[in-house]
Amino acid sequence: MTPSGSADRPASGVPPRWATVLLVAASLGVHLGLFVLDRWPEPRTLVGDEVTYWSRAEALRSGGSASSEPGAGLGGDGRDLLWPPLYPRFLAAAWGATGGAGRLPVQGLQVALLLAAALLLASFSAHLGIRRPWRPWVAAGIFGFPPLAAYAYYFWPEIPHLFFFALALVCLARPPQPRGWMWAAAGGIALGLALLTKSLLTPLVPLLLLALWMDRRGDDGSSRRWLRPAAAVLAMAAVVAPTVVANHRTTGRAVIADSGTFNLWVGLRDTSRRNHVDSIVWPELQAYLASADTPAERDRLLRHRIAAHVEERGMAAVLVGQLGKQYFRLFDKGSYLTDQLPWGPIHTVGQGYLAFPERPGIWLRRLVFIVYGALLVAAAMGLAWTIGRGDRGPWGLTGVAFVGLNLLLFLGLHVKTRYRVPIEPFWILWGVAALQAGWGRGGRPGTVRTAVGAVLALLALGLAFGARFAG
Repeated sequence: MTPSGSADRPASGVPPRWATVLLVAASLGVHLGLFVLDRWPEPRTLVGDEVTYWSRAEALRSGGSASSEPGAGLGGDGRDLLWPPLYPRFLAAAWGATGGAGRLPVQGLQVALLLAAALLLASFSAHLGIRRPWRPWVAAGIFGFPPLAAYAYYFWPEIPHLFFFALALVCLARPPQPRGWMWAAAGGIALGLALLTKSLLTPLVPLLLLALWMDRRGDDGSSRRWLRPAAAVLAMAAVVAPTVVANHRTTGRAVIADSGTFNLWVGLRDTSRRNHVDSIVWPELQAYLASADTPAERDRLLRHRIAAHVEERGMAAVLVGQLGKQYFRLFDKGSYLTDQLPWGPIHTVGQGYLAFPERPGIWLRRLVFIVYGALLVAAAMGLAWTIGRGDRGPWGLTGVAFVGLNLLLFLGLHVKTRYRVPIEPFWILWGVAALQAGWGRGGRPGTVRTAVGAVLALLALGLAFGARFAG
C-alpha cells in the first residue's frame, strides 16, 4: 500500500497532520490548566525544599552571603554540602531580571526552559531512530506530560537541570567534524551547569564521556579522537571549579555537593512503598545535622551506622528489602502534581493545592494516573521494539544506559517520584518510537519483541499501581 492509500494509517508510518496539531494543542492546554491550577481559587502553598530555595533566593536578592543558600545547610552554619548552589541563584536572577520577587517571572522562565529542553531532546531523538515527522510528538510529549510539565510551576531545580542536561546531550552528540571539539566544550559547560543544579548526575557523567569517546563518525585514526572528551572535561571542570574550591576552603572537601551518604542511609531506612507516606526524611535530616559540626564528620558517623545496619541484617536481607520498596517508590503512579491535589498525601498534611475543589481534584488525579499508565505501556513497547535495531552509534543506547544506571543507583539511595524527572523524557522517546513502529502497516515488530514489551509493561504497571497490595 502506498502512503496515499490510507489517510489514517499510512504505510510510511507518517502521522496525519491533524493528530500532530491535536497533540501540540493538548500540550499547550496542559500548561494553561497548570497555570490556572497554581492560582485558582487560591495560590498553591510551597512544599518542602521549595520553602528553603525560595527563602535562600530572597536572601541572595537582598545581598545575603553564600551561607544563606541551600548548600549552606538548614542550620545556617555555612558548612553543609547537601544541596548544589545554582538553583537559588537562578531564582534570584529571574527576579532581578524582571524587577519583582514573584512566582510569575520564575515560572515563565522555567516554561521557556522546558520548551527548549523538549525541542533539544526532539532533535536528539534522531539518534534513537525517531524520524522527522515524529519529532514534534517528542517535543509536545515532553512539554505537555502533566507530571513533568508541572515542575515548570514549582520551585525545585528539576526544569533548569533538565534543560542543561538536554543541551549537554545535543552538544556532545554533534558529529566530530567540523569543530567537534568546540561542540564538546559547549557540552561540558552544560554538564557543569547541570551538576551545579542537581548533583545526582555526577555518577552518570562517565557514561556520556564514554559515548563521546566511542563516537567514531569521521574518525581518521589519529590522536584527535581524545580531543573532544578532553575539551568536554576541561570545560566542565572550569564551570564547577569555583564551587569546588569554595567548598574545600570552608569544609575541607573538594566537591560540588555531597548528599550521597545521607540519601543512602534514608534509602535503607525508608519503610513505605509510596512517596510522602510515613516519611522519615525530616527527623533523619535533623539527626544528621546535629550529629557533628562538619559534613565530613557527619558522613563518617553515618557510614558507621550504615555498615552496622547492613551487618546486623545481612546483605541478602538488605537487598531483598530494597527490591521490595525502592522501585515501587520510583514508579509509583503518584507524582508531585497528584500528591498535592485532594486525597494526595501532600494535600492531606496541609500543603499544595489546598483550596482546589475536592471532586474535580479527585477526577484530575485519576486522569493523570491514566495518562501516566499509558506512557508506561508505550515506553515499554517502544523499548522492546526498537532496542538493538539499526546501527546508530553509541548515542542510540544512551537512554537505555542512562535509565539503567539510574535504576541501579536508586536500589540504594532514597528515592522520590521527583527523582524520575530526568528519565521521563526517555520514556516519552520510547513511547513515540512505539507509535512510529506500530503506525504504518508492514513495519510492526515481531511476536517475540511484542511479548517482551508486554512483560515490561506489566512489570511497570505493577510497580506504578501495586504499591498498596505488594506485601
